[in-house]
Amino acid sequence: MFDELATAVGPDGLLITNEFQILWVYRDVSRYLMLARGAKLQFDISMLIPQLGRDARVGQLHVLEGGEAHTVQLMAYPLKMAAPGEHSVLIAFKRQSMAKPQPTFLDPKLIDDTVAARLETLEDKVNTNVH
Repeated sequence: MFDELATAVGPDGLLITNEFQILWVYRDVSRYLMLARGAKLQFDISMLIPQLGRDARVGQLHVLEGGEAHTVQLMAYPLKMAAPGEHSVLIAFKRQSMAKPQPTFLDPKLIDDTVAARLETLEDKVNTNVH
């Protein structure tokens, strides 16, 4: 049940202890972390990929390029464990696509003579300044 809650908060994430040991990895965090073979499974800010920056802050949006541009937001959710003094944190990576907005065009039927005249004047000014 906790796994479903954790992946609902942010599909990609980590569960770490108050001593920064990685207890669990949710889905695919490889696009956000640099892990080498034999690396200690202890979370450190230096594990974040360079695009997220070494000054990453919880809640801050980070723009990642490559393939499809998207933003990533790091979220931290503190969790109190059953044993006294034990705490864990769920680190969630919330990814959102930065789809380019589609251009909108005016329907020629909606343009009256006044609007058409203004548009023509603006086009003339732009063309005059360009040349």
